[in-house]
Amino acid sequence: RLGRVRVEPGSLRAAVGQIDGLRVVGEPAGPLFAVATDESVPTARRVDPHVWADAVATHGWVLQPQPAYRQADGTVLPHTTHLTVTPVTARVLDELVPALGAAADAVRGTPRPEASPLVDTGSATVPDSDTAAGLLRGLGLDTSQIGENGAGLGSMAPLLAAVEALPAPVAERLLVELLARL
Repeated sequence: RLGRVRVEPGSLRAAVGQIDGLRVVGEPAGPLFAVATDESVPTARRVDPHVWADAVATHGWVLQPQPAYRQADGTVLPHTTHLTVTPVTARVLDELVPALGAAADAVRGTPRPEASPLVDTGSATVPDSDTAAGLLRGLGLDTSQIGENGAGLGSMAPLLAAVEALPAPVAERLLVELLARL
């Protein structure tokens, strides 16, 4: 846990790298970096980056969860959460870093959501708007409850797990429906 530590603007990546159960992916050179589960620690200490992003949102911060991605050569990039460092970020690090640590503490050991049993991962049928909206509700995303800046939408981790499990055209339809309803 990082607590109330003073973080200099260039060290957000280092601060996140100190959170037990998470790891910074690669050696980022720019203002964006990806965070994944640290598979080298015991399961009880691991932090799923999507569950973490949802927990960070309860502290008032928005991170950028990304589903896993299979590249053309078959390599699979892990599901991650991205943080983008801007001049604004540098001014709020004293509040952001403790929120990142507290969120990780709150969800450490929580397993990644599985694709919902509501989702038939073998189906290649692209749902219509009403069916897609029903699937979103089944995944815990109630677009009728959305407030300012998406507050009240619900946890994104189950949706991202479903996106990874579904055929691409079905996952795309769900995401289009979600964005249309936002």
